[in-house]
Amino acid sequence: MTSRHGAPPPATSRLATIAVLLAAAALVLSFFAQPLAVLLLLAALVCGIVVLVRVRRGGPGKGPAVGAIVLSVLALIIAGVTSPAPSPAPVAAPVAPVVDPNVLPADVVVASVQSPDNLVTTAGRRLHVTMMQGHPPADACQTGTNAATATRLVQNQRVHVTAPDTAHSDTPAAVPPGFQPVVLTLPDGSDYSQTWAQSAAENWQSECVTAEPTPTSTSATPTTTAQQDTDVDVDRPYVPAPDTHVNTRVHTGHSGHPCLPGERDGDHDGYCGE
Repeated sequence: MTSRHGAPPPATSRLATIAVLLAAAALVLSFFAQPLAVLLLLAALVCGIVVLVRVRRGGPGKGPAVGAIVLSVLALIIAGVTSPAPSPAPVAAPVAPVVDPNVLPADVVVASVQSPDNLVTTAGRRLHVTMMQGHPPADACQTGTNAATATRLVQNQRVHVTAPDTAHSDTPAAVPPGFQPVVLTLPDGSDYSQTWAQSAAENWQSECVTAEPTPTSTSATPTTTAQQDTDVDVDRPYVPAPDTHVNTRVHTGHSGHPCLPGERDGDHDGYCGE
């Protein structure tokens, strides 16, 4: 492209033309390609400002430079309106602090009672209550009352547990594997082991211990004895009763004489030789 006098156009005019082209492209792209439009309009602004500076020194191209600047500003406004709103950065969910399950003291809820001294919490924590060693239960009834007393005291109750001190400790052999030795306090503030021992003893006494049975006679009720009759007794031969009749016949002495000592009285009438 040459001027009216056949000379090539000055560099200022070419730069103004480039600014106008860049601004026009930025205006078109500002509707759907905002990032690229912003880059083009910035380049157009730079070129237009440079042209304006040179025009003050006598160079041509003032009109195209001003037009490029206006188009660039318009493209910037359109790009800002049509650009999608930035999505908010995802907010990280608050991280719950990690609690060591073995940290004491703590408040726990008892879920089940394996034995009066071995408990399991709702969080799966297994606790061994110290200072509850004793003699084995005397019978199955006492075992049942012991477990029933423990269940009544701590089942589904929020209790407080602390680490045992030297005065409240069991031997290592008394603590089952996987259980944590603790001292347990009931919701009313009383010590669990002491309350359980007293209540279990009272329950066992009332439910398992009974009074001595009253002795009863084992002798048979006397029955009426049938009158003995030798005639009816079939196990022995009949023996006639001796004759107790005394012969009272009076003798005159005409049939015999009174028996002397040593003589035989055959009919026992006091006279012999009859």
